[in-house]
Amino acid sequence: HTGTNKYRVSQTDYTRKPKYSKVAQYQTPMNVPEVTYSIEKGTKIKFSAETVYQIYDNFAKFIKEGMEKEVDISELEKGIYHLYFDDKSADFTKK
Repeated sequence: HTGTNKYRVSQTDYTRKPKYSKVAQYQTPMNVPEVTYSIEKGTKIKFSAETVYQIYDNFAKFIKEGMEKEVDISELEKGIYHLYFDDKSADFTKK
């Protein structure tokens, strides 16, 4: 994701006690443009760059996820959906 990303590794040993590493951070370069999206005729979601995404229906049921620049939504039923991508969220209506 764009912005600051924080990572930590965990290990569970034979005593079943987890051990955690220190937090490691990665900041995306400032010249990396923000990821945006648009919906093309209710058939595709187009992102401005390849990104990780998830789609849920209005009842919070998982529908689809991946890492792509374009997502085919032509087979989704009519309704309201929630889109999560990069570090953003948006709602869209499939008509």
